[in-house]
Amino acid sequence: MNELRVPTNITLVHLPPYSPELSAIEKVWQYLRDRYLSGRLFSGTRAIVDACCAAWNSLVAETLV
Repeated sequence: MNELRVPTNITLVHLPPYSPELSAIEKVWQYLRDRYLSGRLFSGTRAIVDACCAAWNSLVAETLV
């Protein structure tokens, strides 16, 4: 009863155990690093969190245009 039942119109694609290039969130993080976060020095953890939040909010604002 615990078996996965895959509908006949669905094909499962098995990914390698480590494949960051296939993960959509990895592309988002790379974009944020390249555009907003790289080449900066942060004074502490709070500054890192604030910079990440600002970068995320900027990304969201870009997609709303």
